Amino acid sequence: MSPRASPPTTTLRGHWFLFARMAWVTVAITALAIIVFSVPSSFEHYSSVCTAASEVCSEQAVDQPTPEGARALRDAGLSVRTYALLNVVVDKVYQLVWFVVGALIFWRRSDDRMALLVSMFLVSFGPVTVDTTDAEALISSQPAWWLPVRGVDVVGNVCVVLFFLLFPSGRFAPPWMRWLAVAFCTFQISRNLFPEFYTRSPSLEMVSLLVFLGIVVSLVWSQIYSYRRDSSPAQRRQTKWVVFGTTLAVAGTFPFQVPVDLSLVGGDTPLALLLLRTGFALSFLLV
Repeated sequence: MSPRASPPTTTLRGHWFLFARMAWVTVAITALAIIVFSVPSSFEHYSSVCTAASEVCSEQAVDQPTPEGARALRDAGLSVRTYALLNVVVDKVYQLVWFVVGALIFWRRSDDRMALLVSMFLVSFGPVTVDTTDAEALISSQPAWWLPVRGVDVVGNVCVVLFFLLFPSGRFAPPWMRWLAVAFCTFQISRNLFPEFYTRSPSLEMVSLLVFLGIVVSLVWSQIYSYRRDSSPAQRRQTKWVVFGTTLAVAGTFPFQVPVDLSLVGGDTPLALLLLRTGFALSFLLV
């Protein structure tokens, strides 16, 4: 009987079921704590005026207003604190949507290992990995959060790789892709835990870029292979929805990833930055 006619069960049972649920709860509680406890540090970050050189502010504190930006806010009838509050609201709504959708999947299908992986991907990748501003601000104000933040970040990066390699059947297609998954996940873990190791060497930065491109190509190829050779009609419909949502999300974020120095949206004024940030968040929620 062909694989399409009898897709394997992905139901978790016994000790694996208990372990998987405990792992999810641990990651979810940590991610939710990061979302909640990063509110004060995020507000402090956005309300701090960057007084360094303009190049430094554009690269290292892109979301903080400069003295000129603070004056632009006052001219628009807004305070720096209002700007900070709006940024925090956008960030938290974005993060909580990811978290709530992941929690809903866990509540409905926690006995299915593929659904559990998707849920773990959503609760960790969205709140911490996609936008690192809040997490980095939390670490800067309270260094004790370094390990929880990096841990959730690693889980998010690993889960996104496994998600695209395993979806929708829950198995690697072709089977040798599991070895690429091990290599990619190892790279992601080292890149997240030891970023300075890569940034100090231009050659390693180039290797990092090439590996990232290899990951993207492999994920796309795996989905195409699985769709054509290893998916049932129902799984093909699932793949179409995922590809449709992801494509819309990635395409929708392109206009909001342009360089900050854009006169078309008011240059690098705080309001322009807030507009770009809000557009990016809303577009990426299409995932």
